[in-house]
Amino acid sequence: MLQPLQGFREEWFPTSIWYFDDPQPQPSVQQWLDWLKAERQRDEAGMSGRSNVLGWHSRDTLHEEPIFAGLVQRIRQGIGQVFADFGLDSTKIEPRLSNCWAIVNSQYCSNVVHVHGNSFWSGVYYLQTPPDCGNLFFLDPRPMVHMMSLPQTQPSRLTFSRITYAPRVGRMLLFPSWLQHGVEPNLSQVDRICLSFNLAVRWL
Repeated sequence: MLQPLQGFREEWFPTSIWYFDDPQPQPSVQQWLDWLKAERQRDEAGMSGRSNVLGWHSRDTLHEEPIFAGLVQRIRQGIGQVFADFGLDSTKIEPRLSNCWAIVNSQYCSNVVHVHGNSFWSGVYYLQTPPDCGNLFFLDPRPMVHMMSLPQTQPSRLTFSRITYAPRVGRMLLFPSWLQHGVEPNLSQVDRICLSFNLAVRWL
C-alpha cells in the first residue's frame, strides 16, 4: 500500500501589517480634533495632488507641532515593535518621522490606491470614525499570483487579494510604505478624520 506523504508548508515572503489600540485615546483625540478644525479654517485649500478624492489634506509638518507630541510618542512605540519583529540593529539605524498630516474625508470622499515614496514605513492614527466612513484596504503586492483563480470550499489567507481594516478611534496601523493601499468612500454624513505619517531611517 502506498504510504501517505509527510507534508510541510513553509511561509516565505510575508507582508506584515501592525495595529495598536490606544488604551486612553481621550482627551488627546478631542484636543487634536479641535486643533485640526482651526487649522482647516486657516488653510481651507490644504495640500493638493495627493491620494485624496474630494477630501481635505493638511500640510505635512504636523509632527513638528507641540500639540502632537503625544502622537509622536505613540508612533515611536509602534515602530519600536516593528524594529523588534524584524530584528533591526538599532545601534546602526534609528527611525525618523519624516512627515505627518491630517486627512478629513467628508461624505463620498475617498483615497485612491497609492504607495508612499521615499519611506520605509507608513501609518495612520484614527481620530473620528463614524459607521460606514470607509475602510482602509491593502492589495496583494504580488499581482501575478491572481492571474487565475480556482474554486474554494472556504476562504483562505493564502488566496486573499485584498484585505480591509475598519477604522477605529485610537487605533494606529503601521505598514510597509511600498504596500498598495487606499480608502473606501465615506458613506456617512459625518467626517472621517485621521492622522497619517511616514517613517524613514537615519544611519548612526
